[in-house]
Amino acid sequence: MSARPLDLVLIDGPHGFPFAQMEYFHFYQKIRKGGVLVVDDIHIPTIRQMYDFLRDDKMWTHMEDVMTTAFFQRTDAPMFDPFGDGWERQQFNQRHFDDSASMDIYCPGWRDSMPPPPGPLLGAASAAEAEGTPSAPVGANEALHAEIARLRSENAALTSSTSWRITAPLRSLLSTVRRS
Repeated sequence: MSARPLDLVLIDGPHGFPFAQMEYFHFYQKIRKGGVLVVDDIHIPTIRQMYDFLRDDKMWTHMEDVMTTAFFQRTDAPMFDPFGDGWERQQFNQRHFDDSASMDIYCPGWRDSMPPPPGPLLGAASAAEAEGTPSAPVGANEALHAEIARLRSENAALTSSTSWRITAPLRSLLSTVRRS
């Protein structure tokens, strides 16, 4: 007898590569359509890589981020075969493949199935900065960077409190339940 599909999965175990990805591998197959996947600590690069992948994947709809926790809902898209390869069908690979002409050989028509980008990847502050295009005068950039540093410091103080970290996923889950 097979186990009942899961309604909710929280990935918040070891943060070093590839442990979160291994947790995902074992759980994604068991989450029911409409079920929720919660990924904590998306600010850590190894987890952020998985977060960026999930935002591109057709199996998931990104619901929201609360502080350093992301919420995804399982779509009706077919489950990615856990025993196959199929890397060329994964949107994350399609979007980040250096030579898109080579992708045309592996997966004709892949460009037509691409959703809009989910946002900048880790390390890219903005699309303009990623392309090397200044988006504001230098003085304005310095003021923005100073304000960002101040807000990050304030945010770090808030998120380092035990009560805030413990209750953040619960607050988001309650918000999600209220909306449905």
